[in-house]
Amino acid sequence: PMLALCKYMAELVDEDGYLTQEDLDGLTEMKIPQTMVDQALDAIQSLEPAGVGARDLSECLVLQLSRRKDNVPYAMDIAARFLTELSRSHYGPITKALGASISEIQAAEKAIAALDPHPGQAFQPAEPTLYVRPDVFIVELEGELQVLLNEYYLPKVTVNPYYSSMAKESDDPEARTYLKEKLRQTKWLLDSLERRGSTLRRCAQAILDAQRPFFSGQTAELSPMKLSSLAETLDLHPSTVSRAVRDKYLQCRQGIYPLRYFFSRAVGQQGLSRQAVKQRMLLRFKDEDSSHPLSDQTLCDLLAAEGVFLARRTVAKYRIELGIGSSTARRARNRGK
Repeated sequence: PMLALCKYMAELVDEDGYLTQEDLDGLTEMKIPQTMVDQALDAIQSLEPAGVGARDLSECLVLQLSRRKDNVPYAMDIAARFLTELSRSHYGPITKALGASISEIQAAEKAIAALDPHPGQAFQPAEPTLYVRPDVFIVELEGELQVLLNEYYLPKVTVNPYYSSMAKESDDPEARTYLKEKLRQTKWLLDSLERRGSTLRRCAQAILDAQRPFFSGQTAELSPMKLSSLAETLDLHPSTVSRAVRDKYLQCRQGIYPLRYFFSRAVGQQGLSRQAVKQRMLLRFKDEDSSHPLSDQTLCDLLAAEGVFLARRTVAKYRIELGIGSSTARRARNRGK
């Protein structure tokens, strides 16, 4: 069982080498004991390259530092607790918390900067740009939003009538037995393809039902939705849903999105999704005074006024994920224009 679990979890690792929390939550929904999940996670994180199987950037860097033969003082603590401060070169809070000197913090910073934040990309083949083909469309037909599968690129699998006839009429018993077995396997394949398409259609319909205000253009914010909740709604196993939406894309009037984009966990007292919080942050950045950019703490205060209470570190994390620099970096960029 442990080997099977390790193989399954290894298949969940994304192209950057990370395991997402949604996939790990799916294991809990599968009633797998937490001790087994932890053991399998330790096994995956012990593999090469160092950092693979991490659940976030901080853990990825800590895993790499733990493999180093030379122990750089304070590097592990900083990678685990102070990445936000380090990214802004705010050494003061770090030196105060760790009792380290500025030179020691800078030495640790140099060691951390040499690490690979995307260990899984070492296994990505060098390929030309791939253009995404949507697997699902959300379209408006007769005034109603509907789900359509993109079946244009799917292979057309059929059974040659000649072999069906031979399986029934051949005078050779061995040939009839052989052909019947192959026809049985073909039927299994056709049924599997049909079930796969049906599962994808059901998942897309459930996403449409849950995120209808988004698809209708009423809002740019997504409602909170977990993969495990969708599986429960569809009466499917979480792993079935995970496989169905993996590497699948949806096209709607707003653009093309990975299906996993629509799974966004709830944060804050108002129960907003992470995506919704990021959308609100983007609006704040868009309207900010370029000569006085909003600090992370100011963003915390503004979100708190809306009932979304987040730690400053969390706000900084979301800002970085949005590809937006710190207030200091934004101010310096604006001055240079």
